[in-house]
Amino acid sequence: MPQTHMDGDFFDRSRKAQFDWERMKQRAALAKKNKLSAITMGAADENPLAKWDAEGMTVRKFQDDEQDVLRISVGGGVDGEDIDYCTYRGNRQRCLNLLYQACRALESRPDAQ
Repeated sequence: MPQTHMDGDFFDRSRKAQFDWERMKQRAALAKKNKLSAITMGAADENPLAKWDAEGMTVRKFQDDEQDVLRISVGGGVDGEDIDYCTYRGNRQRCLNLLYQACRALESRPDAQ
């Protein structure tokens, strides 16, 4: 799987623009070169401890963070493309609880886009 994680939103659905795969590839190459994705998507030589597909998403469990910090990365959401993923480090149930908390936090501002 390519290293595609970089902070910041880039896909503005409200503009209904054609998804720019070339730009995505450029961003992925830059993130990989600068090792910006290693903590979420795994280092080049790091294999997931577990991997499965569910709900149209690929889920991968990596080695726990050395300081026991829960790490979760979720990406995708591009209509018609099979790139949705969730990677995590740490206890699965604790990660689930953190994601539920994040969902509640996002829902707390229904007027925000």
